Amino acid sequence: MNFQLNYFLECLQASFMKIPVSLGIAATTLIVGLLIGTPIALIRIFHVRGLDQFFTVVIAIVKAIPVNLIILIAGLWFNSNFNAIAQSLGRNITVSEVDKIYVAVFALSIAAIALLSESVRGALMSVDKGQYEAGYTVGLTKFQTFYRIIMPQAFLVLVPTLIGNINSLVKLSALVILVGVQDVLNAGLKIASIYYCYLEAYVAAALIYWGISLICIQLGKLAEERMGRYRRSQA
Repeated sequence: MNFQLNYFLECLQASFMKIPVSLGIAATTLIVGLLIGTPIALIRIFHVRGLDQFFTVVIAIVKAIPVNLIILIAGLWFNSNFNAIAQSLGRNITVSEVDKIYVAVFALSIAAIALLSESVRGALMSVDKGQYEAGYTVGLTKFQTFYRIIMPQAFLVLVPTLIGNINSLVKLSALVILVGVQDVLNAGLKIASIYYCYLEAYVAAALIYWGISLICIQLGKLAEERMGRYRRSQA
């Protein structure tokens, strides 16, 4: 199979135009994952009776299921139930009128919640329990201890991890074609289906993902350096 440069460049251009879609999906699911995953992590850390075991089981189930299967199930559930939910809320809208990117965000957010909940939980668990006792000793309440002492230390651990999570979510966004959304990979494959230049399309997408990954790695290094300076200044 000969590598055709003109086809490669066309696939590269098509894939490049979809970078905002992939980054937008990754950023949105990151925010949703943090907003929902953080309370879940706190519930598990502080062993809230009843909810602790429930979320432990739910997170374990979500982590055990392949992400592409989660997206397929979530997409099918969304398509099957959206109309009924919209009617119950008094909204005159059908699932056919909803942009598929919202379905993709909804589906991928389920996996993101499990991923980010575990990241936040790991960051919180990295803080020594003696820090809680130190806060109580100086007269701080549980909330004050958590907000002023625990969170800043956990944040130092969490930030570099979040960079890796963003990188993972960008790559997982390639699966949103399962619910009909074109991203970096699938935009190139659309061109490939016309010219039968699949190798060129895959290479073009791989280069873009590689470039995004390099940027994420550099951001992670910068974050680690800044966090390292903060730790030294607090020592």
